[in-house]
Amino acid sequence: MAKNIGRISLTIAGSLLLLILTSLLSKPLSPTKARSLNAASPRDVVINEIAWMGTAASTYDEWIELYNTTAAPIDIGNWSIYGADTGVCLNFSAADGSTTTTVSAHSYLIYANHEDDVKDSSGTNIVDIWDATIGMNNTSPGQLILYDAPDCGGNAIDTVNQSTGDWFAGDYDSRRTMERKNPTVLGTDADNWATNDGVTRNGQDANGDPLNGTPQAQNSQYQSSSPAADLNVAKTGPITTTAGSLITYHLTLSNTGDITATTTWLTDTLPAGVTFLSSTPAPSTQAGQRLVWQLGDVPTTALRLITVTAQVSETATGPFVNHITATTTATETATGNNVAAWTTTLGAPPTARVLINAVLYDGYQDGDDDEAIQLLNAGEATADLTGWELCKYTTTGYSCRALPLSSLAPHERVWLARNTVAFSTSFGFPPDYEPASWLSSGLANGGDEVILRDDTHAVVDAVVFEGGAATIPGWLGDTVQPYGVGRAEGQILYRIPDETTGLPIPDTDAASDWIQSTGDPLHGRRVLYPGWDLDPLFWP
Repeated sequence: MAKNIGRISLTIAGSLLLLILTSLLSKPLSPTKARSLNAASPRDVVINEIAWMGTAASTYDEWIELYNTTAAPIDIGNWSIYGADTGVCLNFSAADGSTTTTVSAHSYLIYANHEDDVKDSSGTNIVDIWDATIGMNNTSPGQLILYDAPDCGGNAIDTVNQSTGDWFAGDYDSRRTMERKNPTVLGTDADNWATNDGVTRNGQDANGDPLNGTPQAQNSQYQSSSPAADLNVAKTGPITTTAGSLITYHLTLSNTGDITATTTWLTDTLPAGVTFLSSTPAPSTQAGQRLVWQLGDVPTTALRLITVTAQVSETATGPFVNHITATTTATETATGNNVAAWTTTLGAPPTARVLINAVLYDGYQDGDDDEAIQLLNAGEATADLTGWELCKYTTTGYSCRALPLSSLAPHERVWLARNTVAFSTSFGFPPDYEPASWLSSGLANGGDEVILRDDTHAVVDAVVFEGGAATIPGWLGDTVQPYGVGRAEGQILYRIPDETTGLPIPDTDAASDWIQSTGDPLHGRRVLYPGWDLDPLFWP
């Protein structure tokens, strides 16, 4: 009987416990408990790369790359990080700015001091969250800890480095970043970190110089825990273009993973205002601005190169942003590097800039028959010289002679001589042209003007020397004088060349533009005579 009573008591107690549990579970969870149940798991988002040393642009341009190891996007806007400012907790919600706080599936997010600390290969900013408070000690930095709640509360999602001592990796002198080898392995394991190899690099710093790191791309020291493919794409093109001109893009695709990337497709979406003309190889399909190449299976270390030629519309306004995307049926270690873009801005079309570059007025030969004038096109477009003329200024106005040439290519120089034989005797080579008629009465040794006018009779350029008319249009201030250190006879008036380009320094229509100028002790105070081979010394 006692055994039966014990069984009845246990049955009643069990029923009561079941009723209590049912009642509790039927009640809705509080918001706090709901967030706790749905919180991220450890290493769902990891600290993947650290530029604790800054960049070549500035040691203050420190940045951290986060990587989402899951197949779903994760918003870290309400998260926090300890140690990005050494010994301090920083909330992402309190950062100076952001373009996004969501880390896409199997992709990256850049957290940096400033918005322009990290750029892609085209110079576009790729910093996602920026906070000037970031400041990591170069020595004894402690640990970096990523939390899934503000004020370094909630769960510790990832922890990197050691609590005491220096950084596991990275190099201050070469500004090479500290890279995580495997995002699924503990960040407190020193063997899971290495210094960027200095060869595999991605992106630019604030000054446009290459970074010794791999922001928004797989680390140079990456080691996969399981074999996978990894497509990498890149795109380059012109920085600027003009309406109506041709534009050429270069596309590259590589597989840096461990296995073949099967059934690979590459899609290039041309920007509006750009019309596809051709490509090598030809696309598998084309639909409007969308070009698609079926590249088949891409083995590891393989490289695919595609060149696309298109034309910019005459009415296009720019800028032009060209996007490419790669896909594969194989498993990939990361997909953030499957996309790339190139931005080209619309600039002004190239123009010609024709100058009087040199003048010999007091020659060596009888009657100054070796007088000569050199014209130079310092612009980037061919100059149409139809109807142009060389002139002097007389008491009755301009006295002009037609140019003996109809065009002048970019950077082309031509000598016009009064007499071919006399010029050749003085210079040692023949002139490019001998006009049918030289300037009226030649160039006066005591002073004169050389004036270049276009087909509308507008003054394009002028030089006035010694006692010439300094008030003519196209000239300002004092006249050019032969430099007194050398002999005046035979001196060639010559524009000061830029020692980088070999082209004249900017024209100010003044004596300071010429090598005889005494006001410029660095570039002026020089002489040049026939037979002196000056030009090649300044041509780049």
